[in-house]
Amino acid sequence: MSSKRISPIKLNTCYIVAALSATVFYFLVNGYRFFNSLFSGDALLMIYQNDAAWQIALGRVGQPFLVFLRGGITSPFLISILAAGWISCAVVITVHLLRLKNYGSIVLTAAVMASHISLIAANANFLPWVDFYAFALFLAVFGVWLIRRKRVRSMIAGVVSLAFCLSVYQAYICVAIGLFMILLLLDLTEETTWKAFFKKSLLSAGALFAGALVYVAFWKVIQKSLHIWTADSYNGLASVGDYSKLSVGTVLGLTYRNVFSYFWEPISFITMTFREKDMSIVWIWLQRIGNILLIAAMIVLLRRLNRRTQTAVWQKVFQTLLLVVFPLGINFVCFLSQGMEHSLMTYAFCLVPVLAVALTDRQMPEQGSFIELPPEKEASISLTKRLAERIMRCTPAFLLLAAILGMQIWCHIVYANQVYLQKQAQERAAQSLMSRIETDITHAQGYIPGETPVAFTGSFETSPYIKAQEAFSTLQTWGTAQTALSYIGTDYAYLNYFENMKMNLTRVDAQDGRVKEMPCYPVEGSVIYIDDILVVKISD
Repeated sequence: MSSKRISPIKLNTCYIVAALSATVFYFLVNGYRFFNSLFSGDALLMIYQNDAAWQIALGRVGQPFLVFLRGGITSPFLISILAAGWISCAVVITVHLLRLKNYGSIVLTAAVMASHISLIAANANFLPWVDFYAFALFLAVFGVWLIRRKRVRSMIAGVVSLAFCLSVYQAYICVAIGLFMILLLLDLTEETTWKAFFKKSLLSAGALFAGALVYVAFWKVIQKSLHIWTADSYNGLASVGDYSKLSVGTVLGLTYRNVFSYFWEPISFITMTFREKDMSIVWIWLQRIGNILLIAAMIVLLRRLNRRTQTAVWQKVFQTLLLVVFPLGINFVCFLSQGMEHSLMTYAFCLVPVLAVALTDRQMPEQGSFIELPPEKEASISLTKRLAERIMRCTPAFLLLAAILGMQIWCHIVYANQVYLQKQAQERAAQSLMSRIETDITHAQGYIPGETPVAFTGSFETSPYIKAQEAFSTLQTWGTAQTALSYIGTDYAYLNYFENMKMNLTRVDAQDGRVKEMPCYPVEGSVIYIDDILVVKISD
């Protein structure tokens, strides 16, 4: 079976189940986001997405093209629908690549891929790019599928797909790397030859390298044509490959550590406090134990597959090597960025449970899948008994896996909805605060709307007027700050996009002695004129 080419995807029940499951779970996790703005930080600045030059400077040269197609106004519902669609397509192709035959395995795969923490962080704080991340995921998976078909035209198209994935958001190339490694590992559990395995390995590595070359060449051509610089910020590509500050060994250690930390420090939602103890720790430990059992189950399942197929020693050796290198593959972007990593870059980590599902699925007998029962039996039993019988037919390994992943997915669903409520509370607090400030501005003596220069100084994050959201204090989502106005500049964006007032906004020097002497808002004297500019001091 391993020597066969990947066949075209034909519409059948499995793929319908995959697409519907992905859509349902994406909505359960992120449905709150479909119908609420929740803009803050970078998303607030980019309600009108006009940052083409900056994205090209970051190497994301494909994003301006996508903005041109999708439109530059970041509408939550449109972006959420597009993201759900691309993720569903990616799940269908993944199910096809892994040859999953059981409905339960398909549903678990869809749930894991649609509920990852990186998607939650993106929806909470980086909405303008959410559909781009989902499209990059689709391109990565689609590229792998095309290359595995082993036809010249398909492989060329696959290389182009991987290159475009890099041009949209580079971190998702790790999904392609991880998928290639999973497929090679599964190939090694079947009857194969050393020569066939070597050819597939060479094809996978060559396709990834070719995709990177095409991407870099295309990016450089666009850069030179439009005279755009290379960003040297923390998320830029100027320092890629430069290990002068940190040694290769140190960065390699960080790469592996971040993967293991992800599974050892899972997210947890806010729950009850009992006798002054936060019971969220229970969910954290349940997930930790679940992840340990998940890894152990993968090793046991792999050994069982090897015994069943009587794999050779060389196959077992290469399986071990692939498992050892797998964390590097799914986190390769961390290695390239000298250890810099945040939640948006970790989507490929979901391939660990996906691999566990694939190994479990290969050991489930056909009668253990959720398939049609014989007609005479179908008509004679009730729906409840039918479901119970099908569950009993499942292997213990699948039931254990379903319990572990089901618990983790539930944690993600609850956590995501709490984060979105937190964002909405911050948005309403910003509206309330800005309304009060605007009232004080308009009541200032001599103020003329649209003519009198107005300047804000200080940060809302450090304003004495703002207190921490104690109820949400344990929610840790990358990109979420204390307020919706998370850094200087977002205040002006908020006034521009949401308040729509005639206001002649400008800036003042925060180091000016007169500004330093001003008290912070809302104390009297925090809104005064300095050189004909009405200054509002938010914080020191």
